[in-house]
Amino acid sequence: MPISTLYFSVVNVGGLTFSNGGNMCCRNHIRRLAEDDGINLYVVIAGIPSDKQGVCKFLETLKIPYHFLEIAEAELAHGWFSKLVECFAKQGRYLFEKSATNNSSIESRVSELIEHWQISNLVVDYLPSTLFCKNLFQQYPSVLITLNREGEFYRDLRTRGIVKKNLLSGLISQYRWNRYEKWAYRKAQRVVAIGPPDLPNIVGLQLEPKCITPYLPQKIPGWRMTSSNTAFFVGNIQHYPNRLAMEWISTQLAPQLMHQGFDGQLVIVGASEQEVPLEWHNDIIEFAGFSTASHVDELFRKAALCLCPIENDYGMEFKAAEALAYGTPLLASQQTLLGFPYMRDQPYIHLDDAKSAAQLVADLIQNEAKLQQMQHAQQVMHNRFVATQQNIWSRSVIVA
Repeated sequence: MPISTLYFSVVNVGGLTFSNGGNMCCRNHIRRLAEDDGINLYVVIAGIPSDKQGVCKFLETLKIPYHFLEIAEAELAHGWFSKLVECFAKQGRYLFEKSATNNSSIESRVSELIEHWQISNLVVDYLPSTLFCKNLFQQYPSVLITLNREGEFYRDLRTRGIVKKNLLSGLISQYRWNRYEKWAYRKAQRVVAIGPPDLPNIVGLQLEPKCITPYLPQKIPGWRMTSSNTAFFVGNIQHYPNRLAMEWISTQLAPQLMHQGFDGQLVIVGASEQEVPLEWHNDIIEFAGFSTASHVDELFRKAALCLCPIENDYGMEFKAAEALAYGTPLLASQQTLLGFPYMRDQPYIHLDDAKSAAQLVADLIQNEAKLQQMQHAQQVMHNRFVATQQNIWSRSVIVA
């Protein structure tokens, strides 16, 4: 008998864009849970009012019961004492903490829906979502889906100067975020990671953590061999791993390709010419900005190669998952492929050796037979993996 399961998240699953991997990931989790024969799925999304229309539009396509709860904006502190308290409180605060504190009614409303829908299991997607349902998270059999190693990711953001806090405040936030992450892992009945590197390695977990690698629906029509000599990268430059990848393509890969006489083009989607340093510009790179969905779709269908030279192993790169869904030949870094265990035998980009990376890119683009051979091998492995994933949630994670 199917298990009544509530999915809860604060991620905006409505405003789908190619530049938001977390958004795509959570949409994908909802879709897979809804398709699982062993689960009766109910969904609650908490978000700001402007998210509502897109969220409801997406959930209605799945024909499942859902509810949207509005997160109210935090009120400004009034009076000198309140402002002083707020000044001290924000030192060491972490993501979504203030919003959760000022929207405690969300947990009460979720509790009412759990009773109304007679829910047996709770699935909370994305660590900050647990801030809005701390008590429920402990009262019901709960699964926490972690999108990456949040504590370590926050540390990297802080040390690279991307989190705009003074040293003391940043260190306090990092300590508190790490501590909260471990608390949530231990309170969850089960932790699910989307990539093997993100499986928590801490003591005190209730059950052994699981890894469920996401995949996207097959795109029809998908990639086909053309005379294109284009390789492309897709990602929002505001996300620092993407910025580092763009910098590597522009300052490492492209010069080596030009030195080797490469007669092709590199397209970077997610950054405009005005957003990147002058030293990134060269004759073979097009910075396409935030292109239209149709342009991105055309690249996936017709370009020779999708590049994914991400240097960290946080979470999973959905630009790579999209390439596999289209059947687009994928050339990624070893770190990216850690999120796709079934792809580990594929050729990969050595980020510390731009010369050999350029040789590999040029060789594949200029040799149709090699390109088709790689694409076919990737699709066979991907299709075999997808075939093993039917009802994976009810088979291995959500139990009565």
